[in-house]
Amino acid sequence: MPRTDATTDYPQAGDFGRVVVPRPKVKRKSTVVRFLEKVKVEPGGCWIWQARIEDNGYGWFRHGETNWAHRASYLLLVGPIPEGMSIDHLCYTPACVNPDHLDPVPAGRNAQRYFGGWSECDKLHPGEPTEQVTQKRGRVRCAVCHRVHEQERRRKRAGDSAPRLSHEALDES
Repeated sequence: MPRTDATTDYPQAGDFGRVVVPRPKVKRKSTVVRFLEKVKVEPGGCWIWQARIEDNGYGWFRHGETNWAHRASYLLLVGPIPEGMSIDHLCYTPACVNPDHLDPVPAGRNAQRYFGGWSECDKLHPGEPTEQVTQKRGRVRCAVCHRVHEQERRRKRAGDSAPRLSHEALDES
């Protein structure tokens, strides 16, 4: 059986003519180079992530403490993310990793920015500023939908088995 000494790749006695060829050392790319290879710059200024995109629309890139591409972009190209802050996309494009489009903000402010652009609800009620309710975590909801949701929640908590409320029932009253 051929042997090699653990400290060298040269043939040892008993190799019977077998030549051990050392493997070439592969030069690894830096993390920044690996990251930038996966980016496509759009005319509007967004850097769109071209590698793995999760179902929520955010890019995935393993780097130290995070797997999210936008957070890795901030860490690699700007610096550490301040304690207790989340990274907000100023362009509202989850796949964008342009550090100029990323802003560290408290989580509540991030949600407020995201939901603050509301103009009409899912049920197509008109979006007037007086008909909006801002919830504790910054989410803006239609006042009619909020009323239905709250009445339904209270009814369930009380154990009431009355028929479920609807938007139409509230509109009539």
